[in-house]
Amino acid sequence: MNAVDPSTLSIKLPNLSTEPLLAADAMNKNYFQSAYSDLTSTQLDSKWKSANKDPMSLIRSYVNIWYDEAGQVSNWGPIGPCFGDPHIENFGFLWFDDEAWRYTYNDLDDVGACPVIFDAVRFFTTLKLFVNDVDAEKRILTTYIDTLNGKAFSELPSSNLTPDFNKVSDKQIKQNTADGRLVLEKDGQLLTSLEQEEVFAALKQVLRTPDELSFIDIYRFDHTAGGSAGLDRYKVLAKDPAGDLLVLELKELGKPAAERGPWSTTSMLNRQQFMEKLWGANKPMYLRFPIIGNKPFLLRSTIKKSVDFSKLSDSEKIGLLSEEAYIMAKLHKQTLVGTAELADWLLLQSKFMADRYTTALENLN
Repeated sequence: MNAVDPSTLSIKLPNLSTEPLLAADAMNKNYFQSAYSDLTSTQLDSKWKSANKDPMSLIRSYVNIWYDEAGQVSNWGPIGPCFGDPHIENFGFLWFDDEAWRYTYNDLDDVGACPVIFDAVRFFTTLKLFVNDVDAEKRILTTYIDTLNGKAFSELPSSNLTPDFNKVSDKQIKQNTADGRLVLEKDGQLLTSLEQEEVFAALKQVLRTPDELSFIDIYRFDHTAGGSAGLDRYKVLAKDPAGDLLVLELKELGKPAAERGPWSTTSMLNRQQFMEKLWGANKPMYLRFPIIGNKPFLLRSTIKKSVDFSKLSDSEKIGLLSEEAYIMAKLHKQTLVGTAELADWLLLQSKFMADRYTTALENLN
């Protein structure tokens, strides 16, 4: 998609409470599952079981519904690069090509071009559900608005939480391997020799050099929770030229939620293009997009680390959530300008959506 000058865009911000969205008390199980017709009844039931815990899980698990509803709204606002599923737990530390950690967005399943204001309000809705503190929300929102207008962090809060690479790497090897092979987890499925050859051949096609990695072992496993339910997943064991073992994840990619709306007929942004916009030339190590059996997949390293917010002080928590808002705004500023009107709108609409999902879950239970 072509770049736009945000300063030239006039945004009509919709009041979601007056838009033709389904009432909270009518958002039943069938409604949420209607956006996942490709799943079997068993997969739908498993997905529902993991989603039907709290409002945050409900929002996270049914991202398709979010963008189906955005397509019903009268004023989308400008279309631009979107994270697709920007909730507060979709950020973490990734190990990059320059052999350094970065705290960043870590889920490329649903990225693409979409109405950016709905990308933003999704993040701030999950933020409201998590912190339940209006003053903290306003501080984090101020970071988002200031970053849209060009202000930068003087020091990133995540710099005080950087993981130890060797500990993370050693833990992955210890948990997933024994005697130089993968340990088959419960419900894991071994591949036939022909299936393994097909997958490894496809993975070799996306290596930067023929000797970048050699592939040793693989198995398939089921994943029923979250937005990736029903898609094939694999654990892969590889070895780098130095002889070090690496555990990789290989996951099938479905249609990004960001592409579900009517806007996708004229605005498209594939995952590789999104990566360029978010990270530039320096990307997470071994992050590639192979094609296997005519299906798109994502290959990624397990060298990553999430942050346990429960172990942070209140100030550390607000600092890291502000950094997440900063990461979002650095991408969104290609499309949006930070205004007081936008700030007020995000506060109001995130409250409406948080209340709506909370009420929906109360009625479901």
